[in-house]
Amino acid sequence: MKNLWKEENERLKNKIEVNEKILKEMNINKAIGEIDPLFKRAILGRNLALVYCIISIGSASLVIQDVWYSVPAILGGLAMLRSFIYHLSTDKPDYYQLPILDLQKSINDFRIHIASSEKNDIVTAIVWQLLSTPACLKLRPFNISIYDNPKYLAVYCLCMFVYAVFIVAYSKKEYKKWDRQLKKAESNLDEIKEFKK
Repeated sequence: MKNLWKEENERLKNKIEVNEKILKEMNINKAIGEIDPLFKRAILGRNLALVYCIISIGSASLVIQDVWYSVPAILGGLAMLRSFIYHLSTDKPDYYQLPILDLQKSINDFRIHIASSEKNDIVTAIVWQLLSTPACLKLRPFNISIYDNPKYLAVYCLCMFVYAVFIVAYSKKEYKKWDRQLKKAESNLDEIKEFKK
């Protein structure tokens, strides 16, 4: 009877360990499924900021003789460079190697970083487009001098206004979605902590 009781106890212990392992893996996979695309998009956005900076500086160098086009393009490029440097701290955590608490801290730090950069990112995108577009349009194949033609200038101003409204609306929606997904990932990791207790 004692041996049967011992065997049953061992079997239940193994079952609990297996269930705990399955729950942990499921919740970590759920959390990773929520946050991995966000980290990838943030890193892509950061790297694109450097590409946009190069486009602006390159365009400015090709119209350097005309300060009305080159100087704004340089300023737009510097705005993107600043954004790239600001987001250099964004890096994907090693999900499966980090302890749960460290992974949660990493997600929380990322959420704070994204939330604190929202306005700056929106303004940078609008300023870059506003300052760099005229220099790009002055180059071949376009050869459009926006500031020399009132009609082109009016169309440009209207397009920039529409672009700014779109960027603000789209970005606010995306940042809210990111915040929800990051909170959900943290909640999945909290379940593991509670289960461990």
